[in-house]
Amino acid sequence: NAAIRVSSFADSEAGLSSAAWSVNQAARFLADRASGDVNRMTGNTLTVIATRLSSNLNYQGPSFTVNRACSSSRVALTLAVEPIRAATVETAMLGGVNLLWFPFWLVGFSPPSRLCPTGRYGPLDPAAKGNLRGEGAIVRVLRSRAAARRAPTRIHATIVGSEIGQDGPTTGLSLPSPEWQRRMQEQINTE
Repeated sequence: NAAIRVSSFADSEAGLSSAAWSVNQAARFLADRASGDVNRMTGNTLTVIATRLSSNLNYQGPSFTVNRACSSSRVALTLAVEPIRAATVETAMLGGVNLLWFPFWLVGFSPPSRLCPTGRYGPLDPAAKGNLRGEGAIVRVLRSRAAARRAPTRIHATIVGSEIGQDGPTTGLSLPSPEWQRRMQEQINTE
């Protein structure tokens, strides 16, 4: 959709960040050890996801993987924007993927009523009961305003602010604090 070749940033200070939480493929290997191959260890280590891609694409800017559970992509976005705002890089790729290849996570989260029994979920909805696990993948191209305006590409959005924090004790693991969310939004709005 961005009409940009990832190879066009080779040999540049382009950054690459990824969001990752679980290692479903590693769980599959543990369940069937005979299925392993030479990539078993490095292919199932969260730390090398972004750096392996950066190496293969010859991107020489900041490269990291964020593991922050459900907020991994959001935190990775905030961290990827910082060097662009500091003008140390012009472009960063941000990717997040969630695949449900192994039932371990669904089974593990089922007993304490953490999964939504209706199959419908509304974030921050008072009527919500539990969460849902889903699959998806996304890659975003983040660019400085100057770089985005120079390129013959469509600008989809402008990031005006982003923060990282922890809202302290809440009524449940997957229940954010509305007060903390409000405070963070106010902080972004004043930047």
